[in-house]
Amino acid sequence: MGDGNFKWWVGQGAEPEAYHGPFETRDIAIQTGRSDYQDTGFTICESDKSVMRPEINLDFYVEQILESLIEANEECFSDDYPDLDQIWNDEDLKALDTAFQQAITTWLIAHPGTTWAFGTMRNVKYFIGEPEGEGGSHV
Repeated sequence: MGDGNFKWWVGQGAEPEAYHGPFETRDIAIQTGRSDYQDTGFTICESDKSVMRPEINLDFYVEQILESLIEANEECFSDDYPDLDQIWNDEDLKALDTAFQQAITTWLIAHPGTTWAFGTMRNVKYFIGEPEGEGGSHV
């Protein structure tokens, strides 16, 4: 999934391991490719940046938080700490899971993080390398 903010990128060869950019226009990406990769050829593409999804398995974290709550409130219990299911039922735990998912989603929207991969690539085109002095062509 991408952020929908498409820019132009250029990379060395027919199947680049890495792309450089972003460039505002296709022409600037081509010009950069011809300048930087004249002999080896280059590929341009129009791409947006990937976006992280708020998908995590919360089971471990929910259990740790609830156990911490019990320990921090030891005065509410006898000498033996009760099991989680003696304090909260399945519906309570499901509600906590939902609340965490919502909080993580809200936080990730406000703080999306920097990603290094493309979300969606389109308009990919390879330009054949030319020895110095020859005209440019593309496939």
